[in-house]
Amino acid sequence: MLQDVAQSSTARLREVRGYLDLITRLLDVHPPSVQLPVVSAKGLFFVHLYGVYEFTIVSALRRTLQIISEAGVRHVDCQPALLSLAFDAECESLASAGKFTKWTKRRALFDRVRSTDLIVIKDSLVPTDGRNCRYTHLDGIWKSLHIRETVLPRMELRGRIEELVEKRNAIAHGQESPSSVGSRFTLSELDDRYNAISEVCTYIVETFDSYLKNRHYLVQ
Repeated sequence: MLQDVAQSSTARLREVRGYLDLITRLLDVHPPSVQLPVVSAKGLFFVHLYGVYEFTIVSALRRTLQIISEAGVRHVDCQPALLSLAFDAECESLASAGKFTKWTKRRALFDRVRSTDLIVIKDSLVPTDGRNCRYTHLDGIWKSLHIRETVLPRMELRGRIEELVEKRNAIAHGQESPSSVGSRFTLSELDDRYNAISEVCTYIVETFDSYLKNRHYLVQ
């Protein structure tokens, strides 16, 4: 059901793989005295790879929300956690309600929980604090959609995600230069990071696809 997302994610991962191969070739031909731009490229590898990782998460989530909204699911039949997304506007309104309207709005909201209205979710919603996609953000998405599978295929990958976010932020926000970050990693280590995040991206798409096929968004 998410073939388009899988294809786009794979294509972008191939671009990162090609970028890493280019760095390898440049290091093979340039003497150490002119390698600074290549070392910078090693640091920018983290920015490139993070972009694919975030794209995969957001694209898989967006397509999943679209499919659920098109499935004709009633509020009463879906997982309660999913209503936190479906009732986004109501929750925002309730949060700002004054003392004269808050109880009316509360009753109206909870009356809808058991209604037979069809669920509609804005596909632009991402149930996180809007910052970079760390493990805790993935965990929040999993809980909001009531995804049964583990957040990651292997918990060792959590460290790779945290490292990716930290290195990307350090470069993107000017805390460190690309060359400073790149100088601390060998090509073999970068290859290991690429394989780890590639595994995460593949798992994310496969997990969302299984979630949709098995209709785990329904109370079963």
